[in-house]
Amino acid sequence: MADGKTHATGTRTLAMFLFIGQAANGIYRGYPLQTVFFSSLALSVGALGGLFLTPDLDVDAGSDSEEEVRDISPLGENLWWIYWFPYRKLIPHRSPLSHWPVIGTLGRLLYLSIAYWMALAAAYFLSPALFGFLRQAGIGLLEFLYFYIALVGLASTDTLHFLMDQRIFHKIFRQRRWVPQQQTWWSKAFARNQG
Repeated sequence: MADGKTHATGTRTLAMFLFIGQAANGIYRGYPLQTVFFSSLALSVGALGGLFLTPDLDVDAGSDSEEEVRDISPLGENLWWIYWFPYRKLIPHRSPLSHWPVIGTLGRLLYLSIAYWMALAAAYFLSPALFGFLRQAGIGLLEFLYFYIALVGLASTDTLHFLMDQRIFHKIFRQRRWVPQQQTWWSKAFARNQG
């Protein structure tokens, strides 16, 4: 099975290829450049969302997702870990509910939406204006085309994660001809800063 760093590298690489591929396809088909840019951006941002909404959020010891959040905010790392604690207790690691493509994606998005529903319920009793705003924001998100394009990007990283966890992946990439004997300039350039 691939480790968290390998999954994160795969996710970043996939996001880059999705952006380039979507942009090339849109330009080739003659779509307006603004549409091409925003659809490519939504697809790659959705794919990068896989760094935070990784299938490995079901790991009891935590996942690399917390590390990604720590890069943004140290406090956020702790809140993120606490928020996903019930999820990792309910869902066993590598369960179809967390690791299968599309099913796992939708399950994590439904779990993530609990915070929205709790805020909506609190606003209903505390502030009608805030309730109306949150309700309209939720409806607006569901009517936003680029939201669905971003979901495709997120599902694609979950699919990559699933494939990377399969034994065939390791049989292919652990053969000696795929392992560089020394670090090359390009592997150093794309290596994540560990400090």
